[in-house]
Amino acid sequence: MVFSSYAFLLVFLPLTLIGFYALRAAGLRRLSVTFLLIASVAFYGAWSLGHLALLAASIAGNYFCGRYAASPAPDPARKGAMIAGVAGNIAL
Repeated sequence: MVFSSYAFLLVFLPLTLIGFYALRAAGLRRLSVTFLLIASVAFYGAWSLGHLALLAASIAGNYFCGRYAASPAPDPARKGAMIAGVAGNIAL
């Protein structure tokens, strides 16, 4: 499924938005974020199951680079973590 396909524009996107905002309106903020995460994984999985592992590795790498960049580590090390995260994303 690609962003410009009718399946995405007329089915997947509206259902995802309705689900997300319905959960938000019900006061289930954490569940709405989890719903969005699951919908995102389903979208990328529908495109290519093989790329889900790459997506998971990218998410994990970005998470750990971000956590380190926000830590109380010395400033040059934090900047290095940020540069490594950006360079890793560009390399992918």
